[in-house]
Amino acid sequence: MKLLKAAILAWAVLFLVTAAPAQSVSGEWRTTATEHFRVHYPVGYEGWALRAAGRLESIREIVAEEVGWPDARVVDVLVQDPMASANGMAWPVLDGPRMILWTNPPGARSILRNFEDWAEMLMLHEEVHILHLMRPSRNRLRQWVSMVLPFGPLATGAPRWVTEGYATLVEGKLTGAGRPYGNMRAAILREWARSGRLPTYGQLASGGDLWLGGGFAYLVGSAYLEWLTDRAGEDSLRKLWLRMSAKETRSFEQAFTGVFGDPPAKLYGRFAAELTYKALEAEQRLEPFLAAGDLWQATSWTTGAPAPAPDGNSVAVVLRARKQPSRLVVFDCGENVEAEKEFQDNLDHILAADPEDVAPVRRKPLGRKPVYTLPAAVAGEPYGPRWMPDGGSILFVRMDRDRSGFLHPDIHRWFPESGRLVRVTREADVRDPDPAPDGTWAVAVRNRMGSSELVRVELATGAVSRLPGSEGPSLDLIYDQPRISPDGEQVAVVRHSGDGWELVLISVADGEEIVVPTGLAGSPAYPCWSHDGGSLYISAGRKGFVDIFRLDTRPGVPPRRLTRTLGASLAPAPVSDGSRLFFLALTPDGYEIRTLQPGGPAPAAADPDLADLAPAVPQAHQGTVARIQENPPKPGVAYGAGRQELRPILGWDHGSHAGQFHLGLRGGDLLGRGDWLVLGGTGSDAGPEGVAAAGTWRGWPIALGIHLYWAESRPSSYREPNSAIGADLDLRRKGAEIEAGWSRQWNRSRLDLAAAVLLESVTPAFGSDLSRKVGALASGWRGNRRLGSWTMTTAADLGARIGETGGDSWTRYQGRVRFAIGKGRFQRVQAAYRRAITDEAMLVLDRLQLGGMESSILPGTLNGARMVEPALPAGHRIGDDYEGRELSLGPVFYRDHRLTDAAGGGGGRLAIAGLEFGFGTQPNPVLRLPGLKVRAGAGRVLDGPLDGDNRFWVNMVWRP
Repeated sequence: MKLLKAAILAWAVLFLVTAAPAQSVSGEWRTTATEHFRVHYPVGYEGWALRAAGRLESIREIVAEEVGWPDARVVDVLVQDPMASANGMAWPVLDGPRMILWTNPPGARSILRNFEDWAEMLMLHEEVHILHLMRPSRNRLRQWVSMVLPFGPLATGAPRWVTEGYATLVEGKLTGAGRPYGNMRAAILREWARSGRLPTYGQLASGGDLWLGGGFAYLVGSAYLEWLTDRAGEDSLRKLWLRMSAKETRSFEQAFTGVFGDPPAKLYGRFAAELTYKALEAEQRLEPFLAAGDLWQATSWTTGAPAPAPDGNSVAVVLRARKQPSRLVVFDCGENVEAEKEFQDNLDHILAADPEDVAPVRRKPLGRKPVYTLPAAVAGEPYGPRWMPDGGSILFVRMDRDRSGFLHPDIHRWFPESGRLVRVTREADVRDPDPAPDGTWAVAVRNRMGSSELVRVELATGAVSRLPGSEGPSLDLIYDQPRISPDGEQVAVVRHSGDGWELVLISVADGEEIVVPTGLAGSPAYPCWSHDGGSLYISAGRKGFVDIFRLDTRPGVPPRRLTRTLGASLAPAPVSDGSRLFFLALTPDGYEIRTLQPGGPAPAAADPDLADLAPAVPQAHQGTVARIQENPPKPGVAYGAGRQELRPILGWDHGSHAGQFHLGLRGGDLLGRGDWLVLGGTGSDAGPEGVAAAGTWRGWPIALGIHLYWAESRPSSYREPNSAIGADLDLRRKGAEIEAGWSRQWNRSRLDLAAAVLLESVTPAFGSDLSRKVGALASGWRGNRRLGSWTMTTAADLGARIGETGGDSWTRYQGRVRFAIGKGRFQRVQAAYRRAITDEAMLVLDRLQLGGMESSILPGTLNGARMVEPALPAGHRIGDDYEGRELSLGPVFYRDHRLTDAAGGGGGRLAIAGLEFGFGTQPNPVLRLPGLKVRAGAGRVLDGPLDGDNRFWVNMVWRP
């Protein structure tokens, strides 16, 4: 045992020297509280979090008055930034509502861009969810059910388009901003409607496989609810909520029909018809003034902004597709001669073979093939490519994981000709890089811990520093898409300062600022310099339309419109000589790449009145904008172990040979820093029956766990004829396991290391008590890689155990490798191989045992001797050398096992084939749930004494 003790000590030393990332559960967290909110945040986020906490009570009062339900329960708010993107979530759990706020602000390019204060908009939207969906049922039976399943009737009964659409509707009504009054919602509704591509009612909640389908609930859902309230009155939605929560049990369709007179699908058809009419009317009024450029490449989905090379001969762009990983590609900008020749040769061949055939109509240019391609990694995709001044490499941003799995935007550099890829920064949280003319540095935006700033990045070292004159990170300003002028003296950047987005020129030398007025062009985005530095191109939105304009840097020169489209024209990018401008155009299939000549004739300046066509254009805000008050919150205090919360849990194990029922209590804090579980199990005599108390502390970089248990099992009670053993595994056991674990993540892989010690006392059915000591080491590695639309997963696990039972020592070594490839859960081929060897084990208890299911009562260390196979009873075979193989296609599996004794004797192979479904989840402290692994299946035994038997099983394993 000395060797094992030394190894465990070495692992512990290794783990403890590991520092915790800022957002990690083991990092430093604080909590501040108001009357109705508890706000938890990493210490680095304190500025953002305290400012948010000071506004939450005012937001609650405003939303409660609008929604009509002033719920008094305290909401736990979690502040973090795990994905480096703008988002939030609300969990309207009746016995403990949650709000999750991600601090990263949206940029000027985002559909979320229309706000006065991003944090206020985010909190208001999520508070609408809380107060709207926390309304309880007035039905007595539903009230009892909600004690077990703690969600109200609106949370469980309203479709997603109602919940998200209503929160979006209210965000606009209370602020006069948000998506309902933004340009992009109107552009999307208008473009989809006039193209006959509005989602069906069935697609409204999720969008199916359509582009932007997940956003239909927000954009189309809010517009539909506006239309309904215009017809039925402002109080109609409150009536709907009251009918859904009434004593009389009703479905959503019944409650809806009782308020609006017809089912939701029927009225949605009328709404879609009216919206289509208005979109077509807008098209007719604007037809004489349209200027949309020329289609250059018929791309789709969320195509990235084009980036022409310095010589103007090629353009880099990120291509995205529904079922394909993103790709950073380089297209040649010359004539598409090869594709034209191939098309014409094929057409000539067809017409020569059949002169009466008819040549196809061509409305789009032939597709171009990329000259160079960089596929996206599994953990992230490329964003914002920008050519280096020499044209030999491209800067881009990719989301990379830190060791705790949180994403950070970092700069990478790709050399297309050689394929070489260089990472420039590490966990720097920088995005939108634009290289200086000398190629030694780049300007970029750093969004970190809720603040935003412009920074300078040294491309040789990745060092990040402030620009001269910069005041550093700001909670009041948001920067987006900086672009360095051709002479390297100024940076053009879009900035949000509380009064909307503005275009600013900042001196590289001293930070002096000049605000460039956009005038009638509207709110700016996507700035870029002309080739001579005398003007700037932008996308600008106004009155529901987004077009491209040229702004002269000289004062007093009005903006010049370059496009006039029915949807949106975005991301202008001129070639080096200024003769051509690339840009993106919005279509129902995604963004397509178009071009125009900047020096060509400008579209007519006419601006016909379209105000009567809402929501095909934004309607004017009616009513008063709510004013949110800020009250200084209490100073934050150390989070510590957190506030303990309880949740009862149930478990069930059942099979052809045994059955168990588990009842327990889960406790822990919101972060999951300390989770514990008390559990009891009873059922058939086969067991294991007993009780367990387990807990895990994750407040340090190393996770520490303890598992106490008392269990009794009698597998002989279900022993089939010809069993290898009698009652040797009938026993009572009590003991404790202490485990330490550490993990590290990378973009495409994860490493887990663990060490455990188990001490137990065993009382066999026949024989004297035994003292047992076990030490264990384990490691696991997982890797993922994308191959086109396929995902390939490889995994390897290794473990070693040294034990002593009744004075007799033994050792055990085991390993498992797994390979899987597929497109989804049911289009997945998997192969696995497992090997385990026990040496010098004298007792059946210490030898390898084939069969049985995992148990929540027993700790993981005891599973080392058990080759789990739920189709077989525990201890179906006993041996010292195990070999197992598995092959599966989706849920269909074939497994074979071979277990022999030390002398090579024992049974031959034993195979099982059937169907099995399973999943595993990590502990979810937000919903107060421990970790859970579930397996359910049915199979047929193909060998041995059970040959021909049909078996079924359900296995649930809870872990803290």
